[in-house]
Amino acid sequence: MLVLLIRGQLLARFPNLSIYAYPIAGNEKRPGGADPPPPGGGDPEMDPTKALMPVLRGNLGRDISYVGFPIKPDAIGTYFFIIEEHMTEPRFGFDERVGNGQNSNSWQDVDWVDIGVDNGSYFGAAALRKAQPAKVPANVPRWVDPHAATIADAALQRPFRGYWRGDALKTPGG
Repeated sequence: MLVLLIRGQLLARFPNLSIYAYPIAGNEKRPGGADPPPPGGGDPEMDPTKALMPVLRGNLGRDISYVGFPIKPDAIGTYFFIIEEHMTEPRFGFDERVGNGQNSNSWQDVDWVDIGVDNGSYFGAAALRKAQPAKVPANVPRWVDPHAATIADAALQRPFRGYWRGDALKTPGG
């Protein structure tokens, strides 16, 4: 059995994360296909029937979690290990600023600095209107009076999915 140890607060903060293994086919750089996907060809999605779910999961102390898979330890390099949020558990908010931020036309890339709301301050339609012109393409109508649904649409965060090649997770000399 192959057991992954995850140290930190990730699983304490997000206890419903899905963790699973996915076999690497050929020279895949990401689960389910090439990175980036070939233009106009190939199926970039993972095949859910190939996902290998853990057979055990638990905690060691306060900050170490373990997940066990029915995989021989020497086969670790033939799998991706994936951690993802459930699609049915939406989160709302904006991104933390990294460097100078992103110059994007998507609400998914708006960060708290773009909104101009200080820590602990109220966030509402006025703050959203302030961020909008720099982030929305010219051909999209501006919001004159945003309401709760438009704010929720702008603040909805896509679920996170992270993946690692198994050989990158091996301990040194392991």
